[in-house]
Amino acid sequence: MKGDIRVSEVWARAGRRGESAYVFLTVHNDGAVPVLLKGAVSDIATEVRLVRFEMRGPYLRTSRAEPVTVPPNGVLLREPGVVALQFWKLRRDLRAGQRLGFAVDFLGIGRVDTVADVDSRGAVRYSAHTQPSGAKASH
Repeated sequence: MKGDIRVSEVWARAGRRGESAYVFLTVHNDGAVPVLLKGAVSDIATEVRLVRFEMRGPYLRTSRAEPVTVPPNGVLLREPGVVALQFWKLRRDLRAGQRLGFAVDFLGIGRVDTVADVDSRGAVRYSAHTQPSGAKASH
């Protein structure tokens, strides 16, 4: 079952020590049963939270998310504005150009190791699956 999970298009926004950084990813479930993404584990942050982005008035805010289902033979896309991993209270600066290793945590099947490319603090990237008209997908 763990072998049915692939993590791709992984990237992070830079962050300063003591602040949060966000990681976006695409999860592919090539298996016949749903899996639940519950978060991640990394030594660079005090805690890694699964969060959702939502507009509250004119502001984009995050709130903790319950584990997210990745359907059988399905995909959970990495898109700002949907679900992300919040690396809470960074223990050191995370700068553009660095790479961040961590483990994505799934309920019942364990962890999948992956690496994120770190981009600028305000970066926005689109998946090749859902890019807006005229936008270029980044890889």
